[in-house]
Amino acid sequence: MIDGVVVAALTPFDDAGALDVRRIPGYVDFLLEAPVGGIMVGGTTGEFVTMTSDERIEAIGAFAAAAGGRAPVIAHVGHAAPAEACRLATRAAEAGADALTAITPYFHPVGQAAVDAYFRHVAGAVPALPFHVYNYPDASGNRIAPATFRALLDMPNLAGVKLSVGTFAEVEPYLELLGKITVMSGNDALAVPFAEAGGTAIVSGNASVRPRLMADLFAAARGRDAAAVERLVAELDRLRERTAAAPDRLKAVLRASGVDIGSARVRTA
Repeated sequence: MIDGVVVAALTPFDDAGALDVRRIPGYVDFLLEAPVGGIMVGGTTGEFVTMTSDERIEAIGAFAAAAGGRAPVIAHVGHAAPAEACRLATRAAEAGADALTAITPYFHPVGQAAVDAYFRHVAGAVPALPFHVYNYPDASGNRIAPATFRALLDMPNLAGVKLSVGTFAEVEPYLELLGKITVMSGNDALAVPFAEAGGTAIVSGNASVRPRLMADLFAAARGRDAAAVERLVAELDRLRERTAAAPDRLKAVLRASGVDIGSARVRTA
């Protein structure tokens, strides 16, 4: 099971907007200077919606090669077209991913039966790899209901769920599954209450530029170190005010710290 802070990695692009995998090894070395529990590639922070399938696989392969087994690489393979998500899953496995995740169907509203079928289809494409459901309703426009998720527990390779949700109440139905599967919070604002409730892993966009900060905060929250939590939350709040989780702003913060992974395709200004 995944444990600790999983970095929601940024994807490097050059000034012309082309994927620049040459920057990935140095970036991975920077991330792994902190005690992180994994690297998620091609998620929301990684700007997957701006990338072709070939680019996504090239990035996954480059991150896997750079990690070299030092931390598990979780490849995001979600796609609006289920068949393409399955192809991405197969290709990600071939590229060296250690585990897979896929966001719910997005853009068009769908019912829970379609959500169930989608995840079974994608997870079943590579039954040998652990699969994590990715629930980010504000971005995708669709959510997986707790009852629908529970129905998926019969999938042999279902390993966990990433909950990028707005309130702790939306996380609570999954807490009783802790220890059976990996339950990951994907909202940094909920990292402390999630850890205090027994959560064992978070996927953090802010860890893409400050992995040590997020690792220390999560460890302090798990250890109920109130003074450290207060100090680190204040530091995280300052970072969140600067970046608003936007890839271009995150990359600017990273650049200022001496790690340049280029430009972003998603720009806030």
